[in-house]
Amino acid sequence: MEHLEDPEGPDPLLLFTPVALARVRRNGWSPERQIAFIAILARTGVVRIAAASVGMSPRSAYHLLGRIPFDHPFAQAWDTAMDRAREAALGHALRSLTEPQQVPVIHRGRIIGTRTWFDERLALAVLRVSSTLTGPPESHAERRWGRKRLRDMAEMRANERVRREMAQAQRPPLPPPETPRPSPLRPPRDTATGPRIRLL
Repeated sequence: MEHLEDPEGPDPLLLFTPVALARVRRNGWSPERQIAFIAILARTGVVRIAAASVGMSPRSAYHLLGRIPFDHPFAQAWDTAMDRAREAALGHALRSLTEPQQVPVIHRGRIIGTRTWFDERLALAVLRVSSTLTGPPESHAERRWGRKRLRDMAEMRANERVRREMAQAQRPPLPPPETPRPSPLRPPRDTATGPRIRLL
């Protein structure tokens, strides 16, 4: 069977360097699985669907992403795939506003005509998103960097709290308060009975 090559050539997105693992299990993140995962992620924009398409879980995909540096080629391909999927979804939504769909009308199992249909829910979602944007949309890499900074700050606060608790545990205990000693002076005179009179 003759194999027909893509006249446009391979997708540059899929030419990244996969994550090099010390030991790749048969059902692990092999280079082929990583490339297929990015390809599906660029189409759907959903990590769960992309991971399931290669027989992996979304948790393992995020775990693989968390093991590598921020600017690793696999991480950059992940960001680009998410941005591409978002742009495609937004473009489809915008087209649905100007290019209504022709939905067939079926009666008793037969198509008797078509009707024009606008996806109002999709249009409202596009309007909500566009109303919140004051500039170009934030890229997936920028959002991932923001989440990384939040995690790092939370980890720093947790480490600082542990250091304070350890320093407090190593501090010697304070000495017990001293018991007040009784006064050597005579007890005060009882003034309720009045002054004493000495007889001559």
